[in-house]
Formats: sequence, C-alpha cells, structure tokens
Amino acid sequence: LSQLLAKAPGERFTSAQAIVTMLAMAEALESLHQRGWIHGDLKPGNVLISDDVRATLIDLESALLLPPPDSEAVFSGTPPFLPPEVLKQGSKALSKAADVWALGMMLYLTTVGKYPFGSGTVNELASVLDSAPSLVLPDDLDSDVGSVLLRLLAFDPRQRPADATEAARLLRASLN
Repeated sequence: LSQLLAKAPGERFTSAQAIVTMLAMAEALESLHQRGWIHGDLKPGNVLISDDVRATLIDLESALLLPPPDSEAVFSGTPPFLPPEVLKQGSKALSKAADVWALGMMLYLTTVGKYPFGSGTVNELASVLDSAPSLVLPDDLDSDVGSVLLRLLAFDPRQRPADATEAARLLRASLN
C-alpha cells in the first residue's frame, strides 16, 4: 500500500479507489478476526495490494490472540495507527476495534494525504487525542468517505464497528 500511495497523484487516492482498497484490507483482516486474532500493527507498510485489488496482510509480528494472555502483553504497534484507548491504557485495551481504528487511519491517510492527529510518539498522540473533541474532517472530503471515517475513527471503541466484518459491511455500503 505504501508504494501505491507514493505513486498516486498528491499521494492520495480517489474516494472510490480508497474505499475499494480499504474494503480489500477489511476482507483480509476478517480472516484474522474470525479466528480470534488481531493484527496489532496495521499500517500502509504492512499491507500488500495486488493489481486486482486483493490485500495481503504482512508483518504479523504484533498479532495477538484475544484476549491477550495478560494485561502486560508485549505490544509494539505504530503510534499514528493506535486508537485512543491503546495509547492511554496500553495492551490491555487491545481489541478487534483497535484494528478497525487502524483501517480508518489508513482511509484518512489515503484520501486526505496526512494523519488527522499527527505522527508523534505514543505520549504526544495521547495528549493530542485527549484535547481533541472528535475527528474533524476536511471540507472538501467526499461525504461518503467522511461518513465511513466518522465510524471507523470514533474515539469510543464501542461506537466503532466491532470487527473487520462490520467494517467491511460499512465500506461496502458506502460504494452503493
């Protein structure tokens, strides 16, 4: 995905291209989630996209079987793709909804061309998210993409799709 994004005009995808790509990623992620696993480090560099827009998730080094064996499980996700609850509480807050947040971050990155909350350290991002009331979308963002982003990047994990299957349904519905 990183290579595709680098080649895209302005390092951004069209709305339709971004939704179709994220749908392929959600479908690949479904396989992990259905088996009780989370990826734990979803980011553009850990997703391969084929010419026919099929996603392969790579670098499963951070993958965890849920629930984690203990609340102190070693976890090493990439800060800009970690949800607020994991930034604040660490590995004990890991869930399938954390992977859904990362999917939303990639949708934002591929359509807007930057991170919505910056790309700092865990502590810096936790502080930014604490002071942000909610996600602010650019005015020129496609409304269908915006609606999907507001769900995928809900600060409260209970407001997000619970897993990749729900995220895929949401993405698929936005294509209609």
